[in-house]
Amino acid sequence: MYIYESGKENMSNVSKPGLDYFPKDVNYYDDFKIIDLIAEYGPAGQIVYDFILTQIYKEGYYIEMPVEKVALLAVRAVGSRWVTKEFAINVITYCGDIGLFRVDLLSKGVITSAGVQRRYEEIKKRLRRKFNKEKYWILDEDGEECAKCTDDTDAQNSQKAQKCVK
Repeated sequence: MYIYESGKENMSNVSKPGLDYFPKDVNYYDDFKIIDLIAEYGPAGQIVYDFILTQIYKEGYYIEMPVEKVALLAVRAVGSRWVTKEFAINVITYCGDIGLFRVDLLSKGVITSAGVQRRYEEIKKRLRRKFNKEKYWILDEDGEECAKCTDDTDAQNSQKAQKCVK
């Protein structure tokens, strides 16, 4: 399997945060969350979810954007003939409700999940690339999802980082 990542690398072996390609499990359609999504919103709902995954991985392991704007991007990509903004918003919200997206972050305009972050981390390891996993990182050192993440401001450089709370 090939995982492509373009862009120039710097000397610290840290590359661009986003990916050009991400793998998709062959058991994808056997996942009960995907079965629920398709049962509720049909193939168009699954396409909206798939589109959002591509946007997330293009940026890294999360996207920080209001749900309404993500919905507009989905409508533009999928086509207004098949998907409306309201439909896309409902799909995104439902994805949070069933655990495909982290609902506490979704309400803050951040779209990610433990599954997204596990795949992203695995890809970066395969590529032997380091990445910054401070902002909105929801996995602990063992790869388990944190029950809650809290903002922790670093006084030295005034940057916010997420801290896992079990």
